[in-house]
Amino acid sequence: MRVKITHYLPGQIEKSIAQTAALYKPLLAAHPRATAHTATIKDVRDQALAAEAHLAALGIPKKDRPGAARVFVSGQPVPNAYKYSRTASDVRLERGASDWFLVHVAAVTIYQSGGGARTVLTPKQRDLAVAHLCAGFGVASPLAILEARS
Repeated sequence: MRVKITHYLPGQIEKSIAQTAALYKPLLAAHPRATAHTATIKDVRDQALAAEAHLAALGIPKKDRPGAARVFVSGQPVPNAYKYSRTASDVRLERGASDWFLVHVAAVTIYQSGGGARTVLTPKQRDLAVAHLCAGFGVASPLAILEARS
C-alpha cells in the first residue's frame, strides 16, 4: 500500500474528497470496528505536517528529505485506574520526492501508556542533522574554562 498524503487548497474540494477516501480505506481495513483510540485521517495528515516540520528544524534540505519516515501509534495515555487494553493504530509514513505517503497501518494493543511518534532518518539525513546541530555551538577546552574563571 502506498497512499499519497496531500494538503489541498480550499478550492480543490474534488481532489480532497478523493484523497480522503483513499486514506480512509487502509485505516478502516486495519481496524473495522474499533474507533475510539485509532488513527484518523486528520491524525495522519497532522503527523505528515509534523514530520516535515521536524525535518526542516533539523536543517535537512528538501532535496535530501526523501527516505525519511514517521512512525506513530495513536492513542492518548489514560489513568492507571483504566485497566483494560485498547486497540490503537500503528502507522508508518514515508517521505517521497515531494510528498508523504501512508505505507503501513496495523492494529496494535496498548494499555495505560498512550501512543507516540518519532521521525526516522536515513544515514545521510542523520549526518546532515548532526552537522546542522554542531554548527550552532562551539566547544571550549577545559583549560579555557579554568582560565576564564580566574
